[in-house]
Amino acid sequence: MRFVRNIIHSSFVNDATGARFLLLLPLLVLVCLMSACGEKQVARVQTEGEAIEIVDRLRQHGLEVEKEEGAEDEAAKWHVTVNEGWFGGGEVSQAVQVMHYYGLPRAEANTKKDDSGMFPSPSVENAQRLREREADMERKLRMLPGVARVNVTVVLPEDDTIKLDPYPATASVLLVHEEQKPAFTGEQVQSQVAGGVPGLKPEKVTVTMSYEPPPLIQQQDLKLRRRNNLLLAAGIGLVTLLCFLVGVLVLQSRRQRAELIALREGEELTEETEEEETTASAPLTGERARLGDASSGAGGRPLPRAAPGNAVEDSAIVK
Repeated sequence: MRFVRNIIHSSFVNDATGARFLLLLPLLVLVCLMSACGEKQVARVQTEGEAIEIVDRLRQHGLEVEKEEGAEDEAAKWHVTVNEGWFGGGEVSQAVQVMHYYGLPRAEANTKKDDSGMFPSPSVENAQRLREREADMERKLRMLPGVARVNVTVVLPEDDTIKLDPYPATASVLLVHEEQKPAFTGEQVQSQVAGGVPGLKPEKVTVTMSYEPPPLIQQQDLKLRRRNNLLLAAGIGLVTLLCFLVGVLVLQSRRQRAELIALREGEELTEETEEEETTASAPLTGERARLGDASSGAGGRPLPRAAPGNAVEDSAIVK
């Protein structure tokens, strides 16, 4: 608090500095309000198809979303932005919740080929093919009605040339659906996964199905938040305007006070000068005038001075 008071005091000590401060204050408030509004990026993906999927999912929940193509040298060249308007009501947080519910954006970058060596080992190639197969099965399972997100893990069978009793191929599926009663069964999921892995039997596929309702976005809540933000911005603008007007009045009063002090000092200096000139040109008065009259005779002529020798005679006559 003391720091802010010192800044304000130092800003108004000089009129020019105070004027610059007052001119910059509304601009700073406007910049702060604009920085908190407008379009904000919520996702960056590699393919246009995934960007379209994110846009469709968010638009289904009533959010204004757009996709934009980034620079060619970027790894994730597609950007998804949410338009919050001038006074957002929390659309970005709602969009993040929706994407998290559907598992977007998906971490399918792991399915890229491993370029760590010119001649990759057979184990690296097998792991790469396994990741691609799992990603392909997840895409197929997401095509089922009401599937929100899915995760597939496959364990390939052990080589029977190494061991006499190798373990068979197995798989596990974790599936989250939006509807309380899904339109598919666990046996259908087992058959779908087993058909994508050679040597995998449907009974070796473990399916876990979970119901989770999608996040509800209340448009009334968004409108209420947007209105509250609008009122807050209007209040901030009004307070800023009042501070600006008060600052202008303070600067104007300081300037007028300085001009009044300078005018009073000029008047006092003028009066002192006039008094000195009047005193220098005024006639003699008082004791100096009486002394002047006594030393003057009739007609203003000075009296003759008695000689020193006649002083005794004058005193005798008087007696």
